[in-house]
Amino acid sequence: MKKIITIILIAATLAAGFFAAYKYSHMLDFLKREPLSIDKTANIVEEIKKIGEFTTACYYEELALQDSYNDTAQLLGRNADKLAGKALKKIGLGNLSRKADKISAAVTNSKNEIVLIGKGHVRAGFDLGKIRESDIRVYGDTLDITLPPAEVFDIIMNPSDFTTEYEKGTWSHELTKPLKEHAKIILEQNAIENGILVKAEENGLTQLKAVFTAFGFNQVNLTITKADDRNGK
Repeated sequence: MKKIITIILIAATLAAGFFAAYKYSHMLDFLKREPLSIDKTANIVEEIKKIGEFTTACYYEELALQDSYNDTAQLLGRNADKLAGKALKKIGLGNLSRKADKISAAVTNSKNEIVLIGKGHVRAGFDLGKIRESDIRVYGDTLDITLPPAEVFDIIMNPSDFTTEYEKGTWSHELTKPLKEHAKIILEQNAIENGILVKAEENGLTQLKAVFTAFGFNQVNLTITKADDRNGK
């Protein structure tokens, strides 16, 4: 009797095992599957474009800026629209058609100087809003992207970023404004000469690989196109 019971229990156990193996075999198959492929290129392009300006490098610098003018005639020549009337009235010359040499003779020739210290920074990286559908290729879980060239996004020098180191004579906001605007040009040139775009590309390749891997791709290949090639030259 014991042998019969034992045989029945063994048979029941085997039957239950076969049933469980059949019922849950799809779960084992799922574990063996390859990672899900991502093949909706258009959707990927839209998601990447949403990132927009992807900053990968910054450049900081403090600039010393100097300017001067020697006489009222020179002052008027640089700011005629706003300052000519006031200056002429002050020296008693109401007729704007009078020659500049009379103006110079009427006013003591003195040199006006100013030195400003300007602090600013430049931001650069990849504008992912410029990505085109033709720049992206998807092969299963592999993503190939051709990036636009790195570019300068902003040259930031706010009015509060300037301090006056030295000042002699009269300096209005109108007179210092061109100097401050020129400071931005110098700052951008210095940033490029010091390799901000190269640094932006190097940092960008590493950072963007991490971003796109987070999208679900196992393999991410990035290349940077030249500006001339992108413009069709």
